[in-house]
Amino acid sequence: MIPIRDTLPSRTTPYVVYAIIALNALVFFYEVRFGLLSGNQRAIMSMFNGFGLVPIRYSSPEVSSHFSLVEQVI
Repeated sequence: MIPIRDTLPSRTTPYVVYAIIALNALVFFYEVRFGLLSGNQRAIMSMFNGFGLVPIRYSSPEVSSHFSLVEQVI
């Protein structure tokens, strides 16, 4: 179960957590704006393929042979 509260008071502000949440929100809104306003599904799929994890690139030898080692790691 996820703890809702803690009995120990925190003395510091979690700036890194706030930054990660803000970055995720910015990327999400960028995706929404990019997909909805342009109406171009190719553009949003290109972004997903470029920045997202595509499992077939690592699980299928036929597909993974089309990508270089640098493209596999990045």
